Amino acid sequence: MIDWKLIVKILWGDLPKYPNTRFVQNEDLAAEGLTMGTLYIGKQGTGKTTSLSRHLVENFKKYPDQAIFVLDAKGSNTNEILSLIAKDPNWETLAKRIVYDDMGNPDWVVPLPEFSHMYGTTFDEQAHRVATNLQNLAPELVKGAPYIAGLGLQETAPQLFRVESSISDEYNESKTWQVTETRALLSSMALLRKMVAKYGYKVPQAKEYLEKEFLPLSPNEKELRTYAIRALLGPTEAPEIRARLGYYQPRWTPREAIKNGLMVIVDGSSG
Repeated sequence: MIDWKLIVKILWGDLPKYPNTRFVQNEDLAAEGLTMGTLYIGKQGTGKTTSLSRHLVENFKKYPDQAIFVLDAKGSNTNEILSLIAKDPNWETLAKRIVYDDMGNPDWVVPLPEFSHMYGTTFDEQAHRVATNLQNLAPELVKGAPYIAGLGLQETAPQLFRVESSISDEYNESKTWQVTETRALLSSMALLRKMVAKYGYKVPQAKEYLEKEFLPLSPNEKELRTYAIRALLGPTEAPEIRARLGYYQPRWTPREAIKNGLMVIVDGSSG
């Protein structure tokens, strides 16, 4: 009589409790499967960070056409990844494919503005994205105060952003205003009227809304409509945030990273 359980154990070792799974070393996992997602579970100090970092660096070297995005809130993976690359004989070549973004660093800022032709999407789409992100940051404002905060974030904000992206340098169309100018526009209705009159032809939908619906409102009504916008954009007044969001050209774009097989490391430990 053949003991199949013994044979299976000899060939594959102990099987996990979960069906259709196997115990294998990280390096034995197929690359095609790894791109679908890899889950690391373990107690503190068991080597999860080291194993994941080694896996990312090995894939980075083995598949130079494949982009890797590392979102590291605490910075532990970042330190390990950079350490492994620094020890590699070809570290100079690898380093040229790395974009390191130390978020919150007051001295070293990687520009990543909200509006840019380099992203491969229209300014209209980018304005809508920023407005949607603001709504997602404060959903309670939209639901709890739909007339005051909701109208401001859902209707006024995207039109303001469209106008900002249309305001460009007379010598360089790619140098547009950014979200960092929003509070200045809202603080001076004269400036807003001037910019709408001068650049509104590029964004007729925003021009019509601001001239016919927003600007005719009383000062008190305007303040109520834009309170949530100004409050949510308050942090952009910090120097490091203005440097990041206020520059006209991004240091990197997702499209560029995917095309050139870059590793983008976003280190959140400084924030």
